[in-house]
Amino acid sequence: MDATTDTIRSAEAEGNHDDHDLQSVLNVAIFALERLLNLFRIERYLHLVLGFLSFLLLLYVGVALVRAGTLNDSSLTLLFGASGLFTAASFRTTYYFNKGFKLIDDIIRTLLGVRNTDG
Repeated sequence: MDATTDTIRSAEAEGNHDDHDLQSVLNVAIFALERLLNLFRIERYLHLVLGFLSFLLLLYVGVALVRAGTLNDSSLTLLFGASGLFTAASFRTTYYFNKGFKLIDDIIRTLLGVRNTDG
């Protein structure tokens, strides 16, 4: 949220907006963020649970490998499957949050009339 804070500070420095305008922009951004998070709540929980379960499976496979002392095809399959599932679930969770905060940043920049310098 540093980019958003910088945007609001630059708008204050330019003197284009008073405190009431900035407060209304902030209220709109918070409302939009809450709504966005509520829309994807089930998917976020699903990916978090999937990530947690795959992490537990990864720990189980690691302990089983240490106990057995040998590496076979089934343990390798479990190891790569669990690590891939954990990576995919973590990526999707991060992706949703990143898109949500980017959307809020764009809303604030549009409402304040500040140009996006990120490209």
